[in-house]
This record gives sequence, structure tokens and C-alpha cells, in this order.
Amino acid sequence: MAAKWGVFLCNCHQTLAIDPHQLNLPPAQVQPEGCTLCRSCVNVCPVHAFKLEEQTTALQHKHLACVACGLCETACPEHVITLRSEIYFDQAALDYQTVVQDAMVSCARCDKPYIPVMVLSDLDIGMNDWMVPEFEWDEKYVPDRGKILSAEELEEAESFYRYLDVDGDGITYRSLPGTHPKGAYFTRGSGHTKLGAYTEDADEYQDVIDRLLVKWETARNILPEPDIEYSKFNQTAVLTIGSGHAACCEALDRLREQNVNVNYCRVKAFPFDETVSEFIEKHDVVYVVEQNRDAQLRTLLILDGDADPKKLVPLLHYNGNPINADFVIERVLAEISKGRAA
Repeated sequence: MAAKWGVFLCNCHQTLAIDPHQLNLPPAQVQPEGCTLCRSCVNVCPVHAFKLEEQTTALQHKHLACVACGLCETACPEHVITLRSEIYFDQAALDYQTVVQDAMVSCARCDKPYIPVMVLSDLDIGMNDWMVPEFEWDEKYVPDRGKILSAEELEEAESFYRYLDVDGDGITYRSLPGTHPKGAYFTRGSGHTKLGAYTEDADEYQDVIDRLLVKWETARNILPEPDIEYSKFNQTAVLTIGSGHAACCEALDRLREQNVNVNYCRVKAFPFDETVSEFIEKHDVVYVVEQNRDAQLRTLLILDGDADPKKLVPLLHYNGNPINADFVIERVLAEISKGRAA
């Protein structure tokens, strides 16, 4: 009788591995990592072996209710339901057991849960393919690798020193491995001279570090300049970096509709270009929008750009969700209401 009805185990919880298609009633099994809680199995199950608990967003399955009709396996769009190769006959098998569970995303307006996190994440990842045009590589493009010596240049040179600044900009010439024997040099994170030799001499070590400061100042003038939207009639501005750009642009457009006009600066590189400091100096208040808890961008503006801390008002977004225009608008208007007016 047990064999007829597919009951091969008692409550000893031992597993009997057999071909599931040799069972009269091989129950369904769900692979949680692939399930998207689409409810297809719930909708097609004729004996209600599957059910979705709305309050907890949990897909549940009753082991011994399953009649192995295979409808769930066929209907599953993710192909994560299969027939199990064993069956249990104990108290737990008589009750619904959670097989997949996920948190729900709530509506931003009514706060009603409406979609599982995993579904929204999959949707977001899939939609990203549509956010930018397809990349087309220019076969004629030759990257500018900076000061790299060719085999011919190394052959003609009397000597090559990897850390020696020969033209005063702090940026030394480099060689690529395998280019020429003269291009070989001593590699060490610290403790070398400008000629590439090992040293423990303090003055020689400091000389190398001072050269890096010259390199830093050179970089300030050759890195990409910031994007700036400026009007002399506005005494307030918003400043951000790339991750906050889209949200800030939308926010500024919507603020203009409310007759709140502010200037804008999108920083593109560090160390900061001089125009960033000049932009800050022209305003009474600059709202620094960034996605971290510690106001790192604002701190860099103070340390590297010598900006007045009283002018820089941090608008910090760090709750784990992408920053949006609503956040920028609400915070700017809140600061204006405190007296930091546009």
C-alpha cells in the first residue's frame, strides 16, 4: 500500500533516493534562488498544495497535499520547480512550509506593499540595458597613455630613471615591460631614490614625496573641468558629483517651476579645478549633494579647495536607495525655510 501511494519514509526523516518518475506521487520541489514569486504555481495547482502568504510574502507548500500532476513544473516561467526524489510522511509534511520568502517594496505614496524586492531588482537590472545607446568602438582610437618611452627612445637614451622628474611637472616617464632592456627599473612601494635605487636615507625619501606633490598640482590643471550653470542673479547653488547629477538636474528644473532659481556645479575630477573654488566663492550658500553619511565631498572641498565651511551645506542621502529629485527638492526647500535662502 505504501509503495502504491508513494509513501517511502516514516517519521525517521531518512531520505530514500529513487527515480522521481517511478513514484506514483513525487512531490514538487522549488529552488528558492531562482523563484520570483510570480504565483504561477499557486494559480495552477488543483489541490492548493501551493499558496502565497500575502502578509509575509512567503510561498508555501504542503508536502503531502501534492498529487504530482506536474502543472506547477510546466507553468513555472523560471523553471525552478521539479519533482522531488523522496517523500516524507511526518507531521511537518501535513502543514504548509515556507519554501521562498522575500520582502515587499511599498508604494512611495500610499505605503501599500505591491512588488517583491527580487522582482523589482530583476526588472531594474533588465531595464538597465535600455538606459544607454549601444557602445560602438572606434577602431581608429589610440589612447593617450602619457609619458611612455618607446623602444627607439629608450635605445637613444643614455639612461632611464623611472622616478626622475626631467621636465618639472612631477610626472615621470614610464616604460612598458618587454619594450627594451633599458626600460627595466627597481620597483618598491617606498624607500627608493629618484634614480630608482634602494635607500633608507630620509632626505632622499622626502625628495620623492615632494615630487608627488608637484605631480598633484599638475594634475589639477589637466583633469576634466566641472560642468557649471551660472547666473549672477543667483546667490545659492547646488554642487554634486556624477552619482547625483541626474537627480540634481531634474530637481533644479522643478525648483525653477516654483520660482526657486539656483546655480549648479557638477565636479568631475579630484584634485579640484580652480574653477570649483571660484564657483563656491561667488555664492552665499552652496548645497553639497552626495550619497554618503560622512559628507566626504564637502570635506574634500574644505581641505583641498580651501572653501568656507559656513557656505557648504551638506545634503546627505545614504538610506540605500538611489538618490532622486524629490530628496534634493525637499532638502533645498527645507534649508531655504531655515533662512539659507535662494
